[in-house]
Amino acid sequence: MSGHTAQMSSRDGRWVLYVALLGVPVSQWPEHDFGTGNVPTPAERSRVLTGLGFVFTGGAEWAWTEYGM
Repeated sequence: MSGHTAQMSSRDGRWVLYVALLGVPVSQWPEHDFGTGNVPTPAERSRVLTGLGFVFTGGAEWAWTEYGM
């Protein structure tokens, strides 16, 4: 079993979750657009990942990192 990294970003006020796949062009990474509004909850993120065909593994957690531009 291999592990993948799920990340979220805010683009133009829209929250987007995507799964980074090594060796795959970014344009082909699975993603989900939550739309505008509040930051999606961990439960909402989990449901989306399941819908994309991924599951959390033991010890998986979300971390918040902000990058200023």
